[in-house]
Amino acid sequence: MWNALVTGDGDLPRVQRLLLRGYAAACGIGLLDRPWVARGVEWGYLCYKRFYEAPAARHLRALIPPGAYVMDVGANIGFYTDYFARWVHCGGRVLALEPEARNLRRLRSRLREAIADGRVEVLPVAVSDHVGSGSLRINPFHPGDHVLTVASGKGAVEVETQTIDALMEARSWPSLALVKLDIQGAELHALRGARETIRRCRPAWLIELDPRLMEERFGVRVDALLRMMGGCGYRIFRLTRKGIAGPIEVGQVLRVLSRRRYEDLLFR
Repeated sequence: MWNALVTGDGDLPRVQRLLLRGYAAACGIGLLDRPWVARGVEWGYLCYKRFYEAPAARHLRALIPPGAYVMDVGANIGFYTDYFARWVHCGGRVLALEPEARNLRRLRSRLREAIADGRVEVLPVAVSDHVGSGSLRINPFHPGDHVLTVASGKGAVEVETQTIDALMEARSWPSLALVKLDIQGAELHALRGARETIRRCRPAWLIELDPRLMEERFGVRVDALLRMMGGCGYRIFRLTRKGIAGPIEVGQVLRVLSRRRYEDLLFR
C-alpha cells in the first residue's frame, strides 16, 4: 500500500513521499544489496505501516475468530499476514499470495515459523480473473507497485495467475473469514474471479481502492467495483483508530476518494 512512484507522488502524504524517494535513491546506488541496509529499510517500512498508515489494522481481529481461514492477496512482505497468522490459531489457515521475487523472499523469511507449523501457506502467484499466466511489471524503485499488465516487455516478468475461486476449490476450505486485497488497481479483476467464493462464503474484504490506478492501468472506474459489491449485499465500512466505523454510503466514499489518493475500505 505504498502507492505509485511511477504515476507521480505529488498528492501522497508527505511522510510517504519522503520514504519512497529515499527507497528509490537507495535502489539507484545499490544500497539495498547490503543486508544491513535492507533490514533497516524493512524495519522502517513496518514501523510506517504500524504507526502511521495502518494503525487500525488491529481491529480486523474482530472479523477473524480462532480457526478462521484468511487470504492476503498482494501480501508484499507480510505486514497483514503476520497479524492474521497470530489470530487464526486453533486450526485456522492464512494463504498469502505475492508474485514478486524480492518481496516473496522477505515474506517467507519473516513468516518462517508460521509456515513451518502450517498456519501460513505462501504462493508465488498473482490473483486475477483467470487461471494461467500474466506479465508482472516490476517497479525497481517501489516495493509495492508491481502490477499485472496486458503487455510484456522491458521490466516485466511472467508469473502464474490464479483466481480466488480456484484457490478455494484446490484447498477445500469450508469457509473464508476475510480477504485483504491490495493489487495496485487490479482489484476488480480479482473480485470477478471470486464470484463463487462470495456466493458460498461471503467473506469480509479489506480492499485498497485507488481510483487513478484502476482507471489508468485497467480502464475501470471505482464505482464499478462499488456497484458489484453492493449487488452482492455488501456494506462499506472504514477502519479507524477507534474501531470499525460505518456503514457509509457510496456517495460518501466517492467524496473521500476525490480528496485522497487512495483509501482502505472494509466490505462486509
